[in-house]
Amino acid sequence: MKVSKSIEIQPWMRSLEVQKLFSVFESAHTNLRFVGGVVRDALSGRPIDDIDLATILTPDVVMTTLTQAGITMVPTGLKHGTVTAVINNKHFEITTLRTDVSSDGRHAEVEYTNDWLKDAMRRDFTFNAMYLSYDGELFDPFDGLSDLKSGIVRFIGNPTQRITEDYLRILRFFRFFAYFGKNDPDERTLQSIVELKEGLNRISSERIHKEFFKLIEATNPIRALETMQVLSIMQTLFKFDGNCQTLSRLITLEDALGLKAAPLRRLLALFEGHLGSLGEAMDRMKLSNAEKHTIVTTGYARAHLTDPLNILFYQWGPRITFHAFMLQTASDRTSHAEATKHLQVLMNQMNDWIRPTFPLKGEDLIDLGVPEGPMIGTLIQKAEMWWLQNRCSPSREACLNFLKEHLARH
Repeated sequence: MKVSKSIEIQPWMRSLEVQKLFSVFESAHTNLRFVGGVVRDALSGRPIDDIDLATILTPDVVMTTLTQAGITMVPTGLKHGTVTAVINNKHFEITTLRTDVSSDGRHAEVEYTNDWLKDAMRRDFTFNAMYLSYDGELFDPFDGLSDLKSGIVRFIGNPTQRITEDYLRILRFFRFFAYFGKNDPDERTLQSIVELKEGLNRISSERIHKEFFKLIEATNPIRALETMQVLSIMQTLFKFDGNCQTLSRLITLEDALGLKAAPLRRLLALFEGHLGSLGEAMDRMKLSNAEKHTIVTTGYARAHLTDPLNILFYQWGPRITFHAFMLQTASDRTSHAEATKHLQVLMNQMNDWIRPTFPLKGEDLIDLGVPEGPMIGTLIQKAEMWWLQNRCSPSREACLNFLKEHLARH
């Protein structure tokens, strides 16, 4: 493959783990190149997370090479030619060059090749089909670097063909548009997306979940989401267009406070005022129990925001309470300066808060003569709420006296 240009060696390209990996494959007399997201992110100045590589070696040779070098090897995706090397707890996915023989719109049958251009032609977007050698030589067969600099998200070849190979590419298009898009998408691409959008219903919940969360974690995904609204992509996915206005205000608050994107908080803002549609989205993406718990408890906390702050922190936790205030503020359309000031004070209180320990246990009530059973839980909750309302200051003895007086009255 013809070298497009050379780039300056970046620190991640010379980490001890990367050096060891390339030294092993150099001895195997083959080409090993960085590929996909790591190249795209390196060229756009984004942080480097996952490092993926491509090779002409078949998976069995890759596994043998790694094993002989004493490198931990995990056969993570042999069906698609992927083996993961683990060095110092860092994971490197190494995938054999391949072409797609057939596809049903979700999964592809692949065939190995030693042709770098054929491997590039099966990828989705031009800036995801760039390869980088250990020495910094860039292989860019579809001018992906030019598109990246210009803020153009462009399918390789025919958009319709690329999408029918994997309908998730519709959502990936909007995800990359949120991160890199500077210009309006071309009409040919949008037309293909509209014609094929129903194919998203064939994609698994897990893949939709992962891709949609990456999209809404973008620095500002509003333009992408609004385009999805116009094309009825949100309707296709979740039977709801989305509340981009509330989400936009939330993102403005996050920026003012220097906060990282919290995908569940952003999801709640996007579905503000539409609990039924939120439930549809939760089912479509099959959120984890932990994610569902965060969403539900944030809703409960929002219903009690007039309670004293110490009670909110104690009952729902500082993180959930802060989510609730952020969402309520974005929904109320409070003036930006006033809202930012209030939330900054709340952040400081949240960071300083240490959860107090309620001084009573069930055994203490048994000692008072309360029989074992549901009554103990009820009385503990009553005493705990009294203790919270008094700013958690009453001692164990004071809490016991409160219960004694309560029992005497009842």
